[in-house]
Amino acid sequence: MIIQTYLLISAVLYKLLNFSLIIINLSNMYLIGIVDPILKYLKSFFKKHLTTDIKGGGVCRNNFYNQSTLNVGIVGHVAHGKSTLVKSLTGTTTVKFKNELERNITIKLGYANCKIFKCINDHCTPPSCYQSQNLDPSAISYCYKCHRKLKLIKHISLVDCPGHEILMNTMLNGASVMNAAILVIAADEECPQPQTFEHLAALNLCELSNLIIIQNKIDIVSTTQAFRNYFQIQKLCESIKLKNFSIIPLSAQKKINMDVLLQLIAEKFIEFPRSFGLSPLVFILRSFDVNKPGTNIKDLRGGVVGGSIVKGMIKLNQFFEIRPGIFFKRKNKILCNFLHIQIKTINVENRNLPEATCGGLIGIGTNLDPSLTKGDKLSGQMMGKSESLPPIVSKILINYRLLKRLLFLSKDSIKSVGIKLGEIIMITVNNSSTSGKIYSKKKNNVSIELIKPICCNFSDKVCISRRINNHWRLVGCGTISKLNNNMNVFN
Repeated sequence: MIIQTYLLISAVLYKLLNFSLIIINLSNMYLIGIVDPILKYLKSFFKKHLTTDIKGGGVCRNNFYNQSTLNVGIVGHVAHGKSTLVKSLTGTTTVKFKNELERNITIKLGYANCKIFKCINDHCTPPSCYQSQNLDPSAISYCYKCHRKLKLIKHISLVDCPGHEILMNTMLNGASVMNAAILVIAADEECPQPQTFEHLAALNLCELSNLIIIQNKIDIVSTTQAFRNYFQIQKLCESIKLKNFSIIPLSAQKKINMDVLLQLIAEKFIEFPRSFGLSPLVFILRSFDVNKPGTNIKDLRGGVVGGSIVKGMIKLNQFFEIRPGIFFKRKNKILCNFLHIQIKTINVENRNLPEATCGGLIGIGTNLDPSLTKGDKLSGQMMGKSESLPPIVSKILINYRLLKRLLFLSKDSIKSVGIKLGEIIMITVNNSSTSGKIYSKKKNNVSIELIKPICCNFSDKVCISRRINNHWRLVGCGTISKLNNNMNVFN
């Protein structure tokens, strides 16, 4: 919030400086020889550190066609149609792994990019003038209604989050890179379902204000049932005091009202001012070994990490550090070995880019041994310059508050929600989730010894989950008020 406020103030100052230069050039002040060079220097400084057009909210950079600028999370209860919605928007199937295909559910975070176009014909009325196509940057797209050219107005990355209750931490990890969210609610079930409420509570705790609610599967219910479900959704939003929400009835399977959704995404999901001049920071959400079995040793490729650039920009052949890296315990001490990498490739939708800026999801090819990145081993870690990365900690002090209500639990479970001394809880900080033991508790402050080290800063937000009825349930949130290092670090 502080960084965004600074960037907003910087953008306003930048506009004022432009205005000041015009006034000075029109005047014949004798001080122009002194004032003019100063204003020009300040103008170049802000132009270097701020490359966002604050008036339109658009990003001023050449690779807008190549790289998405917003991360939009697709959240909701299991089997409510989240992956189907992503496929309808992008044509990409996010359910790819064998165990996901067998069970027909999303287990890992899925990713797909969506380009939203608008017809240049002013007589082509909304919402039908909005269309989504996943075209090559060199391709020219045409409106299927009036056959005029389409203009790209929004390029977003969709984060398909799992809806099963045992995968709540995966959803919270994905929320760390979300700029906006779409909550999918099925019209053929009662509202709210367990993960519908839990995901909505998580978005509320993360203070994610850009939210669109989808009432899906309206094609398989009666009009009476659709209206009944619609009012249940409204009641849910009012109960948690949700403001500025929009509910769109649609069918992702038959693509009914998809153009209405595209229009709302284009108009409501406004990009926030961001700086590309800051030291880069990447949240790693996935990591892979892209080499097929039996690959010749000369043809082996380095490990690949996937995630989102939170700030700054990265380029090919730059050197970065990954923290916490490899860690292990020895004599009650945690030993951490940072990973130093060189960027070999930057990939978006099977296209290689020379550079990437903050916003959107990307794949980064490195010179790491692929055994270190195989099977999401680096998931939850951070990448950036060594001097700008957050510290590694194994003990933290949290100032927390609990949710006022927890649905779908027995009365005995609700009574025992309070955090206890010596209890094992699960915390999610930024893109990392880890369990920890409470060794000290005083009023609304708890000290936690973490099972594995994490990277975090003072005052970072924390989501707290507690094991209830053999499942991790989101019970509260808080902020880090103290960091305690209990480890040895070596390179």
